[in-house]
Amino acid sequence: MSSSATRCRTHQALAKQRDGLLRSIREQMMDFQNVGRARLMIRWPQHSKQISDANFPAFNDLMEAYGIAVLSRDEVRGQRKPDLKMLEDYETLCQQLEVDSLKVLADVARHDPLADRRA
Repeated sequence: MSSSATRCRTHQALAKQRDGLLRSIREQMMDFQNVGRARLMIRWPQHSKQISDANFPAFNDLMEAYGIAVLSRDEVRGQRKPDLKMLEDYETLCQQLEVDSLKVLADVARHDPLADRRA
């Protein structure tokens, strides 16, 4: 087999491996986003329809961050001797992400002329 064919085969194998890795990363990000969205809907049930329907990059990023934050907070909470400073930091982060998420949703509702008809 020529060195050119070997390089081509190696390149194809690396591209396939890269594609699988990217797919896995996207799936994990989607999982964090889904966790964040579900947990926010539990936290703010009166906004659950709006949280469920919101699907735009800024909100999806907030949901991903919130998902990571709540899972991390829960992990610290579940430790036998939790680091109280770290727990406090995660609590603060979760609360701030909740406030930011609700602000984004309020902003969208304020600028969406059809929001009242869909509610």
